Amino acid sequence: MAIAIVAVIVIAIFITVVVIVVAIAIAIAVVIVIVIVIDIVIVIVVIAIVCLLYTTHAAHEGLGVD
Repeated sequence: MAIAIVAVIVIAIFITVVVIVVAIAIAIAVVIVIVIVIDIVIVIVVIAIVCLLYTTHAAHEGLGVD
């Protein structure tokens, strides 16, 4: 009887640890995705700013923008 109780406790602890590890892995994956999305947004904003500066400069100089 005591061995069965110990076995149940060990299994419960094992399942708890697995759940915690999976939760941590999911949290890390979410953070990585958020960082990638932020990087993509930064790149898009930088490209937009460069394009705006180029067209503004071209308009100021009277040049055409193709």
